[in-house]
Amino acid sequence: MNVTTLVCSSCGTTAAPGSRFCEEDGTRLTAPAATRSPGCRCATPNDSEESGFCETCGLRVRVSQIQGLPVLGPDLAIATDVGKRHYRNEDAGAIGCDPKDGASWVLVVCDGVSSSSSSDRAAAIAAVTARAALLDAARSGPDAVAEAALAEAIQAAHRAVCEAKLPAEPGKDPPGATIVTAVARPGEVVVGWLGDSRAYWLSDQDANLLTHDDSWIVEQVDSGALSLEQASAAPSAHAITHCIGPLEGDGSEAVPAISPHTLRVSPSTAGTLILCSDGLWNYLADPESLVTLVRATPPEADAEVIATSLVQYALDAGGVDNVTVAVARLPQLDFDS
Repeated sequence: MNVTTLVCSSCGTTAAPGSRFCEEDGTRLTAPAATRSPGCRCATPNDSEESGFCETCGLRVRVSQIQGLPVLGPDLAIATDVGKRHYRNEDAGAIGCDPKDGASWVLVVCDGVSSSSSSDRAAAIAAVTARAALLDAARSGPDAVAEAALAEAIQAAHRAVCEAKLPAEPGKDPPGATIVTAVARPGEVVVGWLGDSRAYWLSDQDANLLTHDDSWIVEQVDSGALSLEQASAAPSAHAITHCIGPLEGDGSEAVPAISPHTLRVSPSTAGTLILCSDGLWNYLADPESLVTLVRATPPEADAEVIATSLVQYALDAGGVDNVTVAVARLPQLDFDS
């Protein structure tokens, strides 16, 4: 049985199923005041590979798939959830901060292709490898974090997944995952990606989707072969056309060639950078709807609250897929510095 509980954001008390208010302090248990329980907290979870639920407490045994710390200060955080229909989390993500001055923030979100083997492990390997590569670039100074550094980080993640020789699963394709990465600092955001995990830039003035999906529907519409309405109705509408890992090749090469995409933007205003898997954006009509969700959080909300609130939104909207959201809040560029 899938047991979903809420945790009071004020005192941390886990509420009884069906509760609307915390029994300890009366806090209303609605987002963003509450978040999903992190699941089983037993010292030694007694779980089943088939069910994914602890036989002791009945809660889902949660493997976060976040590589490293999920929160780095009030302005950088990442959250993930397995969703309501998957037995494992095939998303993975990581965040990082340049330890020298804390000025460069690294964000990575990966989504294992569900039809591929060991997709959860592929995503995790890609996330931790890309983060390490981007932090190395950030330590070399701002000039080193160019679009080429983002492309090379994705290439490194691709090589790592291919060289891991992950085990095959019956009836599944070779391992593969999508990836979106970013290095952000006040006044500059550099993004790299392959697949359909996305990056958005939100400010008081506008909302922009920074990435362009590698998917069948996008290719059909861009080429003029089909209208958006026609392509959306096709069974293969959301099939991805490029990714990292052995799935990208035909089996003839140990490390198939890939061509990551990159983009550099120079925002002059404060804003919020959001990276996410399709577990979130499938429930968004457009970038403006993401702005609406972010603005629905309290004005004092930090990056962790925004990330967990967006994950909760996806779950409330259906949660049919794993969902991962990384958030970085950037201050306005100080032209006098």
